[in-house]
Amino acid sequence: SFRAKSADSRSIAGPFAGWSGRTLFRLENGQVWQQRMSGSWRHRADSPEVEIRKNLLGMWEMRVLESGRQVGVTRLE
Repeated sequence: SFRAKSADSRSIAGPFAGWSGRTLFRLENGQVWQQRMSGSWRHRADSPEVEIRKNLLGMWEMRVLESGRQVGVTRLE
């Protein structure tokens, strides 16, 4: 199903398998983010759309739009 991308949404570059502790997320726009909190979640998708925004404490969070699951992240590049 086609959906217009919101201004703060991006896509993971290539296959995605979830996260497992210190997972790196490479985005199609060239940004690289790393999981900053423990926890794991398995989810297979091809270039899923994600949303990255600051939470109330000023920390970054990445949400996988097709599932609604989110994880704390830190930008590396």
